[in-house]
Order: sequence, then structure tokens, then C-alpha cells
Amino acid sequence: FVDYNKSQNDGDLNNIMSFVPLAEKFKAFQWHVQEINGHSHTEIQKAIINAKKNQAHPSVIIANTQKGYLTHDQILFKGSHSGTLLSEDLQHAKSFLKEEL
Repeated sequence: FVDYNKSQNDGDLNNIMSFVPLAEKFKAFQWHVQEINGHSHTEIQKAIINAKKNQAHPSVIIANTQKGYLTHDQILFKGSHSGTLLSEDLQHAKSFLKEEL
């Protein structure tokens, strides 16, 4: 798995040290490459099953993610590596996760 959130502590990855095109770099070394929505449990599960079926080459699953992701319209820490989590944001996140479980 590569958690491909396209950022690092100093900012946007493309402005600092771009990996683009990441998938093609793995393919150049004969890897079995899958790119998925890293926030989708269904896509993660399907990618793992598919990787196990493809034994001829090493596999990599590139999980496109966003830092602080809770839902598509709820991003904690404004998508940065760090920040201060407000009490109300923490309670909301806990409530959301309890509902999801």
C-alpha cells in the first residue's frame, strides 16, 4: 500500500518533490498496480483480493487519500499534517465513527 495523500509537512507534494506519474514508476518495474479511493473500504477489499489473484508480479495498491478525511465534506485539521482539534470537532468525529461501526 502507498497512502498517496499528495502532501508532506512542508506543503503540497507536487510543489516540493513530485512523484508524478507514481503508477507508471511502479509499472516500469513490472509491478501489478492498482489505484483506488483509499477512503473506500469496499475498494480496499476488492484491491486486496485482486492483488492476491495476481501472483506473477509484486503488487502495489496506491490509495488516493486526503489528510484528516472523515467524510467527503468533513476534513479534520483542514487536511494538514497537524493542528489543533477543537473539542466540538472531536465529539463530532467520535459520534460519526460510532454510527459507522
